[in-house]
Amino acid sequence: MNDREVRVSSTMSAPRELRSGNPALSDEFVRTNLVSPPPAARTMSVAGVSLKTLILLGFVIGGAAWGWASATEDVPAELGSGYADTTVTIPGGFWLASFGAFLFGILIVVVPGRAAVFGFLYALCQGFCLGAISAAFNAQTDGIVGAAVLSTGCVFIASLFLYLTRIIRPTQKLAFGVAAAMGGLVLLYFFVFVLSIFDWGWLYSDSFARSA
Repeated sequence: MNDREVRVSSTMSAPRELRSGNPALSDEFVRTNLVSPPPAARTMSVAGVSLKTLILLGFVIGGAAWGWASATEDVPAELGSGYADTTVTIPGGFWLASFGAFLFGILIVVVPGRAAVFGFLYALCQGFCLGAISAAFNAQTDGIVGAAVLSTGCVFIASLFLYLTRIIRPTQKLAFGVAAAMGGLVLLYFFVFVLSIFDWGWLYSDSFARSA
C-alpha cells in the first residue's frame, strides 16, 4: 500500500465531525476516483498450461540430449569384436547441474513468481541430469530408456485426453484413489526389495509370479 492509499484510507475512516462538506471529498467520490480498484484475478487455462508444459518439456529434452552426449564416448573400432561401441561415464557437470536444479527449485518454491525465469533453467538442469543417468541405465539394459519414454508419453497423452473431454474429473475422490494405488505399489516394491536382501527364494517362485 502506497502513501496515497494510506491518506485515502485515513480520510475515509476519519470521524464524522472532521469530514469536509465538499462534494469533491465525499466518500463516494473517494471510492470511485481516488481508490484504485483491486487487480483482476488471472485464471489458468488448459491451453496456457499445455503450451508452457510443452515449452519446458523442450528444455528438458534439450538438456537430456546434452547430458546423454556428455556421458557417452565412442570406443575405438580397433578394440575388436566383443566390445561395446560406447562407454558411459557420469560427466563432471552432472553434480553442478544437480545442485543448480536444487537451487532453482528452492527459489521457485519460495517465490513462485520467479518461475517465469528460473523455470527454464530448472528444466535444463534436470534434463541434463536425466540424460546422463539415462545413458548409464541404457548401457546396462539396452532399450530401457526408450521404453520408459514411450510409456510416459502414452500416459501423458491418455491423461490429457481424459481431462480435456471431461470423462474423468480431478476430484478429491479421484486423487485419493490414485494416491492409494500408488502408495500400495510403492509398499509392494519396498517389500520385495527388503525380502530380496535376505534372498528368500519363495519370493520368486512360480506361484508368487502367477499371483503377481
